[in-house]
Amino acid sequence: MAAAYIFVPFALLPYQTAKVVWNLLSLIMYLLSVVLILQLEKVSQQRCIEYLSISLIWFPFLFSQYFNQSNVIILLFVSLAILAASKEKPYLSGIFISIASLFKLFPIVLALVFGIRNWRILFMFGLIFILSLLIPGSLEWFTSIRVIFPRYSSIYLLLNKLGIYWYYIYDATIILAKAIVVYRAKAASYLQLAAIAITAVFLVMPLIKYHHLTLLVVSFAYLFSVIKNMPRTMMYLTILAYFMINFYINFSLQVIPAIGLLLIWFVLTISIIQTDKNAERFDCFNVKL
Repeated sequence: MAAAYIFVPFALLPYQTAKVVWNLLSLIMYLLSVVLILQLEKVSQQRCIEYLSISLIWFPFLFSQYFNQSNVIILLFVSLAILAASKEKPYLSGIFISIASLFKLFPIVLALVFGIRNWRILFMFGLIFILSLLIPGSLEWFTSIRVIFPRYSSIYLLLNKLGIYWYYIYDATIILAKAIVVYRAKAASYLQLAAIAITAVFLVMPLIKYHHLTLLVVSFAYLFSVIKNMPRTMMYLTILAYFMINFYINFSLQVIPAIGLLLIWFVLTISIIQTDKNAERFDCFNVKL
């Protein structure tokens, strides 16, 4: 893949030096990403420091650091894409999403979700992503995916035992529900859309490793930034999901973290629906005035 060229300078360094440098850069990129997300919700400085501290014990991120994965750089470009879209810079947002997709393919879902609201984001993403395939060695990446040791999610393994068609029905249900919510979400922010898209893609992916969940910090950063305004039930579900995902450590997505993902997806769906309802009430109030 074209993204491999970014790591060429590290090959010039001794292994241990390269590992230390990459881990330091990853930590900086991770903290910067969390700050960007929190700033979108205008979190106070004190709360920002508190949430940054909590984010440092996000075990998927620690796994990613230990195995020197590229999840953090994906997270940074996803955060920049959300920021650019929120600032009404669709072409820049599309570029950032395309760069993130050069490392792993699942950020593509962001382009599709954002594209429902602004076609320019999807257009620029598609243009840059297609052009990246012209870089020597890019197409070989797709064939090499087959030789990667698979880590199937517990949802896939369970439904596959019942019959593969049950997995297809499950995927179709999650995708359709997300599409309806996103299409009808007129007042939801791009951060909300990104949070539910990232959560949904991890729910439907058959192959997933624990360190991939590093990107879920987007969903939790948003939810924690608005947690004081949540109904008590949604607050408890968010905290429960955090513990289920964060402290049940395994190399693949097991049953307990998968249930945590479903809880987060549910909370985000309710949050987006409630945001639209509040916006409609505000509009009606303005009309009456």
